[in-house]
Amino acid sequence: MTLFILLAGAGAPAQAAGDEIQRIRGEGPFERQLLARGQCSDTFRHLVTGISASDLIVYVTVRRSLNPSLSGGLLFVAATPGARILRVLLDTKVDRNQMAATLGHELQHALEVARAPEIRTRTVFETFYHQQGVPSGVANAHDTTEAREIERVIRAELGRSVVGSTSGEADWCAQQDSH
Repeated sequence: MTLFILLAGAGAPAQAAGDEIQRIRGEGPFERQLLARGQCSDTFRHLVTGISASDLIVYVTVRRSLNPSLSGGLLFVAATPGARILRVLLDTKVDRNQMAATLGHELQHALEVARAPEIRTRTVFETFYHQQGVPSGVANAHDTTEAREIERVIRAELGRSVVGSTSGEADWCAQQDSH
């Protein structure tokens, strides 16, 4: 779900060699653990790869939502000559797998923005989602069919993350499930 408001590891996602910019940034340790949890989903990893190849910088923040109808949202923050900056806000009211799936939903929206280089202002961001999205039932919020499907798929993948993974990955994902 995209919101039209402007807000001024279990580690961090891996960076490639050299001075490549980390494109998805967890605000704190919980957010970095959530990003790591998402790596147990092939679909989530695909989203991270797509965003990592873009000009976006996406900050991830988990906090108590001001709107009980929302579990997440994507905010346009700013654009510089070299980067467009977005913020994903996630609510604390859902379990870890659902929160990671919701993060995937919002990263799908970020990938939609990455594929639309004309989005460099909040106004163009809003116009894009008015045209491309569907109203979500929450004031000033739109969604896309693709993001809803991505969330469903990631939730299913995380639910079975112990099965069908490489040994080390399955062990890590299983260890996270036991906490």
